[in-house]
Amino acid sequence: MNTFIDAFEAVGGPITPVMGSDGFPAGPTNKGKFVIARCGRHASNRYAYWSRIEWGTPLKEEAGMLYVKMRGTWKKLADFTAATKAEILDKHDELYGSRIIPNKWVFNDFGHMTCYYFKDLNNNRRRDKNERIHGEFIHTTPSNEAETFTSKPVILLESHGCIHVKPTDIDTMIRKKYLQKGNRVIVHDYADRAPRITHTGGQPPFELHFYPGDRKILVKGKR
Repeated sequence: MNTFIDAFEAVGGPITPVMGSDGFPAGPTNKGKFVIARCGRHASNRYAYWSRIEWGTPLKEEAGMLYVKMRGTWKKLADFTAATKAEILDKHDELYGSRIIPNKWVFNDFGHMTCYYFKDLNNNRRRDKNERIHGEFIHTTPSNEAETFTSKPVILLESHGCIHVKPTDIDTMIRKKYLQKGNRVIVHDYADRAPRITHTGGQPPFELHFYPGDRKILVKGKR
């Protein structure tokens, strides 16, 4: 018997489309049935200012210049982002309360982990050549990463359409194989209400259900 066995806080995009403060449009998370493709660190050309560089990439200052270590080689930070030293100092102060150049990149908008999913057109749970990665992901954020690191309450904020989760929760979901490649993700309508969890603990196959109206991800498993 398959039943809901676990739950996590999660936040999607706003139900009414708006223009975000960063100049990018934000809207409701797309409902539908999807399949997990993979999880990993994300680099983005669309949000290139802070996110062209993957989370955790080594960072250093040498002779007044900033460098990042890409594929084993130190390269000028300016080759990857227009962010200045002053902006990086300000950003670190805003997030962590100290105006320093950290030894790794902790500013990527997608946090330390991103999980990608796709529309499974032939229902085989494998990503075929004609099945593209969906434009919305499950990921963390720099502010939530900083809150976790500094032991502050983690407050999830609305996304542009992606599904935001807490850093410790995405790690837990990966460890428990909820976000394993091939598992299904069902994004519900904002009007759908999340059921109560009556059991804890279960076996695969796992299925994730995101209820944006209730700000929850529920995990269905076998008991």
